[in-house]
Amino acid sequence: MGMPFKALPQQLATFTDILSTWKQGSQHIAQVDGSVKSPFFRNIAASVAVAGDPKMVNVRNAEVTAQFISQLPPPLYPFPIDAAAAERGKAIFAQNCAACHREFNDIVYPTDLIGTDPNRSRVLNADGLALFLRHFAASVPAAYEMTDANGTKFKPHDIAPADMLFDRSRAENQGYVTNALEGLWARAPYLHNGAVPTVYQVLVPSARPATFVRGVVSYDRKNVGFDWEPTRLAEYRAAYPTAATFDTSWDGASRIGHDTNLTIDQTGRIIKRGWDGDARAGELRVRLDWSGTENQAALAALLEYLKTL
Repeated sequence: MGMPFKALPQQLATFTDILSTWKQGSQHIAQVDGSVKSPFFRNIAASVAVAGDPKMVNVRNAEVTAQFISQLPPPLYPFPIDAAAAERGKAIFAQNCAACHREFNDIVYPTDLIGTDPNRSRVLNADGLALFLRHFAASVPAAYEMTDANGTKFKPHDIAPADMLFDRSRAENQGYVTNALEGLWARAPYLHNGAVPTVYQVLVPSARPATFVRGVVSYDRKNVGFDWEPTRLAEYRAAYPTAATFDTSWDGASRIGHDTNLTIDQTGRIIKRGWDGDARAGELRVRLDWSGTENQAALAALLEYLKTL
């Protein structure tokens, strides 16, 4: 029997979708668990994962990419938008979504409060943290000097380990971060593990399918996401050979989460799940579940606004 690789968490399956690369300069931290702080080392981390050997990492490419994507705008929604409905949705977004989905939000939301599958938040153990930091350092020559997106020159080796990578191996630091939603229409499927195919189904949790198809490029304009219906798998594969079924019963692939209305404070921190009477001083009640005919008009307006981001 081979020796266990201690940097890998034992028996902990994870599904993690790649976050958008748009406007990375508007985020203090990246990855769904908020691990990597430095924009430069975010690219180093991705490069090490592909190259395998830190000595094969293209450091200059990581620098140029960090500069390029710092304020890279997302693509515009390519279909018609109801401008009047989107304007109504903008106010709904401001009241219910903006406190958490905003630029430079570094709050780590515990999984027991947001309800999403916890596996990814627990994937980094102490051995994994040490391994990443060693590989980060080994990927960059000690004398290498770079320029960030603001024109500031510095040596990556001068960055303190705590400013490269948050220690998410500690239970109190585990959870997920939320960022701004630029280009949301093109970021399907949703949740950190890609377990919900459309924005509509994120906002109406009861509509989330147990299985759906991933890998389709044709678009579901009504629900805002890529086409996903499992009964059409054979049809999809004729046009998109890599289309495949995603099953939310798999370990780490749960579709739960972001499904219970929250009470938060003015900074976006969660006070509690659910609502208890009227909001008290300093509290905001935000809706995550838009089910029901009474919310239908507001939901339609919110969906229309989200297409504009």
